[in-house]
Amino acid sequence: MTARALALAALFLLGAAPALHAVPAGAAAAAAADVATPAADDAAAADAAATPAGDDAAAATPADSTQLFVGTWMLLNTPAQAEIPPFYELITFHADGTVVQTESDLTGPPFPATVGHGVWRRVSGPGLVLNYTVVHLVYDPTTFLPLGTIKVVGRGVLGKDGNTFSGQVKATVYDLHGAVLFQGNGPFAGSRVENEPF
Repeated sequence: MTARALALAALFLLGAAPALHAVPAGAAAAAAADVATPAADDAAAADAAATPAGDDAAAATPADSTQLFVGTWMLLNTPAQAEIPPFYELITFHADGTVVQTESDLTGPPFPATVGHGVWRRVSGPGLVLNYTVVHLVYDPTTFLPLGTIKVVGRGVLGKDGNTFSGQVKATVYDLHGAVLFQGNGPFAGSRVENEPF
């Protein structure tokens, strides 16, 4: 399997967007420590325990701090597997708890796939932490028949400025019978896509 093929199978996300904060070198690698061991998945407890920082985060109350995640983010993924090159993703968290995710080579071999859809929620942990699960449909690019799915599970923490986001992600590729074809993981880091004046 080529490095590009492994990258596609490993962590599905990406794109290119304007008005993004720069991702510091090594930020993705540092993300692992930021979200290493979250507590129980209880958004209410997370709201009570978290202490947001930065202008946006400082303005948040326990009742609305979850909404700080809402928006579109451009993230750089750095797979733990040395043979897989870094790649980008675009991921959007909606206020209703749903999420949409895509990445640059999503339609390439060996697992051409659709844009992913899923759900997210706040979880307990140091700072403002979320967990998300996204599913992509794998298909044959010639016949468009279904071949399986890709499940992406991630956990990320909001930066103190409210506009940066980092964490860990893992991806598993399944065939139509649920057999595992590939697994990959690694850290990610990036920034919010911001609206610009015309």
